[in-house]
Amino acid sequence: MVNLRFLGGYLKELTQNVFGLRSKCQSTRRLDGQVVVITGANTGIGKETALQLSLRGAKIIIGCRDVNKANGAVDEIRAKNPNANLN
Repeated sequence: MVNLRFLGGYLKELTQNVFGLRSKCQSTRRLDGQVVVITGANTGIGKETALQLSLRGAKIIIGCRDVNKANGAVDEIRAKNPNANLN
């Protein structure tokens, strides 16, 4: 038997993703002087999070298993935000 609550939640998430209705962070708070450690920041949500937090002035420490992919992500983030403080 299909769990209707699960199915309803799944359909809601799918609809929000397809139509771009997902809530986005509206905060403009500066993060100068803050240090953020992000694992898996070489792709996907981790990389986008690193970019967005770097735009707010945070120092970002990227943890990745593959050093070459990490360096590629750092290069991409610095291309979009030359002032990014990334390690």
